[in-house]
Amino acid sequence: MAKIKVAILGATGMVGQRFIEALIDHPFFEVGALVASAKREGGKYVETDRWRLETPLPENIGEMKLVAPDAEKVVSSGVRIAFSALPSDVATELETDLAKSGVAVFSNTASHRMDSEVPLIVPEVNYETIDMIVGKKGYIVTNANCSTTGLVLPLKVVQPLGIKRVFVATYQAISGAGYPGVPSLDILANVIPYIGKEEEKMQIESKKILGVYDSSARTVRDADFEVHASCVRIPAVDGHLEAVEVEVEKPRSEKEVVELFESFESPDVVKGLPTAPVKPVIYRHEPDRPQHRYDVNAGEPAKSAWGMAVSVGRVRVIENYIRFVVISHNTRRGAAPGSVLNAELAHKKGYL
Repeated sequence: MAKIKVAILGATGMVGQRFIEALIDHPFFEVGALVASAKREGGKYVETDRWRLETPLPENIGEMKLVAPDAEKVVSSGVRIAFSALPSDVATELETDLAKSGVAVFSNTASHRMDSEVPLIVPEVNYETIDMIVGKKGYIVTNANCSTTGLVLPLKVVQPLGIKRVFVATYQAISGAGYPGVPSLDILANVIPYIGKEEEKMQIESKKILGVYDSSARTVRDADFEVHASCVRIPAVDGHLEAVEVEVEKPRSEKEVVELFESFESPDVVKGLPTAPVKPVIYRHEPDRPQHRYDVNAGEPAKSAWGMAVSVGRVRVIENYIRFVVISHNTRRGAAPGSVLNAELAHKKGYL
């Protein structure tokens, strides 16, 4: 079966490079166009920017010529899908134009996440909302902010206990700021207790993802619990660590909560997708885990799903409050491969 051709919008940035990495030897998709700024149009990918990943740049990708961020030019390249790693100010218009032209846009940017007709998906959490695109040839599907993604997976596990309020403090890696990101003199031996718009994104996106999907109206009603977030930048390269406290209606013992995490499985429709981890939530029993150094790349099978599992540990229960720590890979689970997983779900459902 012929593979589906895809474009990568913002291909030279950190998330764009993660898209390329995630699509190497992909069974469904192949890169058909690399989109960068207009001033780089026509240049070979390998000549225009430095490859910043440990995974080697495939030679065929390096020789591809860059396309300008113009809807007509992207469409003329013959792609069915556009994976977007564009800055929000550029993405808003281009993603809309591509969807109107019949392209399926799977976006990592924030521009359309809260649009009422656009699904905001973490497949293991709210796969059913992919049905919002039924009957459309061109559409936009978004994944969540990187810190939100790491939060909603464990929240999905405890949601049956009745979530009333969520308090989360994040400790976020510098790769979340893109390249070149945070200046070294600001972050070395330092912690920065502010990340612009991050707290607001977590507070609104979590409620949409964990909301109630009305299949007849194809709309989502936000969850009614509160989310209070504090976001901090730390001098780690990859991985967002989050300290979470959840107030629930139905208290459980620590043992019972740990069992919930250990028994959590992906929905059947997600199981077996190429980028889906066999176990999306991994519980660590060690008293000092999870950690950036050891847990950020969790996910099996390692070749296709590394960094796609979140690791949870340190469960403590005090009356109606459950506390735990979670770590997730911000540029894998929380970015490019997360969008690829959304596209794999759409492919399995027959929407491509």
